[in-house]
Amino acid sequence: MLKLSSDTDQGIYYLISGLLNSSAALFWLKQVCFNKGAGDDEIRDRFEFAGGKVQQLPVPETIVEAIRGSQNKLADILQTVSQECWEHGHRMPALSMKKLFEKPGEAYFDWNSNLPGYVAPAPVLRQPFVSAADLKNTFINACNIREKLRNEMIALQEEMDWFVYVAYGLIKSDSSALGTTQSRNH
Repeated sequence: MLKLSSDTDQGIYYLISGLLNSSAALFWLKQVCFNKGAGDDEIRDRFEFAGGKVQQLPVPETIVEAIRGSQNKLADILQTVSQECWEHGHRMPALSMKKLFEKPGEAYFDWNSNLPGYVAPAPVLRQPFVSAADLKNTFINACNIREKLRNEMIALQEEMDWFVYVAYGLIKSDSSALGTTQSRNH
């Protein structure tokens, strides 16, 4: 959970989220936080990222400047890519399998749709189906859309990592590792 002052611009949340979700931040946190997992298998490792430790994360000066209101291209790009990833992620719940069977006027639809946090089915899932083939096609289409979103989110996360590396000075801003990402439009 990230709590900033009530007058903080939404973009700052995206910027800080981009930094905190980077592989550089994770690497640093794994160096200073307690590993509660057992064994040599990294998949089983469980770290406790205590608030005090997270608060100690060194924040690159370009990010600090942006948080304080100074504009810089690197922070703007990181903020934009983080926001894109967040928006992709918020499209996923509308594509869940249970949404395939959620239709207005049926069963508990009115009750469910009035609950706080309710997410309506994606338009692709609202198509009626009358046969198993229709259901299968809608299911496949939803799976394809979810997989595409997931792949795009992975690519956006990788892109954020490269910009965080630049912010920390691990690579130069004109590095070929950035590829075409440095030419993003804003």
